[in-house]
Amino acid sequence: MFIVVQILFDHDDQINIPYMRSKIEEVTNEVKKFRTATDGEVANQHLHLPIILPKFPGRFYYYFGKPIETEGRSEELRDGEKSRELYLQVQAEVEKCLNFS
Repeated sequence: MFIVVQILFDHDDQINIPYMRSKIEEVTNEVKKFRTATDGEVANQHLHLPIILPKFPGRFYYYFGKPIETEGRSEELRDGEKSRELYLQVQAEVEKCLNFS
């Protein structure tokens, strides 16, 4: 199960509000640092929770490509070149489905 949400205030929005900025900095300073092995921006990220609302989507659409028949081809697919041909066929079909709009 998954939940679709709408982000109302992300980190950038919250940090621009003085009250929220002070609360974020307070919480960040109180918690134990887990990213001690890293440096820079990743190690110094603020701890915050985005403010969200559930979003009720209208519909989700799924696109399935044409079936690729593999039954009865087990001996044929033991050949490296034939396996590569099938792999490229599957790859092309998946990319076609992903690019469908």
